[in-house]
Amino acid sequence: TYQGIHMEVPMRLKLPVDMTVNNKLIQELKDDDFSLKRVEALLQEAKLIHVDLDLVTLNFLADNRLNCMIESFEKAPTDLEALKDINSYLELMEDSPISPAEWEAQNVVFDLWRNKYHELAREKSTTKQETEEWITSFDRLVERLNIGN
Repeated sequence: TYQGIHMEVPMRLKLPVDMTVNNKLIQELKDDDFSLKRVEALLQEAKLIHVDLDLVTLNFLADNRLNCMIESFEKAPTDLEALKDINSYLELMEDSPISPAEWEAQNVVFDLWRNKYHELAREKSTTKQETEEWITSFDRLVERLNIGN
């Protein structure tokens, strides 16, 4: 590899690789069958091979993806798996150069936190463990989105 011998990758090789990785990330963020694991793998690959990411496009699409996730969660706020997925997604974005705008998510989560948190926590009472897990996950989301501080 070029890294192993401390050489710059020739531009004629780097550009197609950058385009391919960017296109795969773009497609994954747009895909109805979105996979957090595939995005994570692509971001790790991009970091490993020093891909120049198209951050304007990726930030926009990451924001759209977050908004879709939040809209689904807003419709079913007791859905623990959706809540965990949002936290995992935000954590992945925090560890990457991609940064979605979070204002829409902040507004939705703030409204749920301020007006329905205790009611939702009670509704979630299928089991005590599941309720505690939902509360922990929701609190993590509130913290991650810098709400209530």
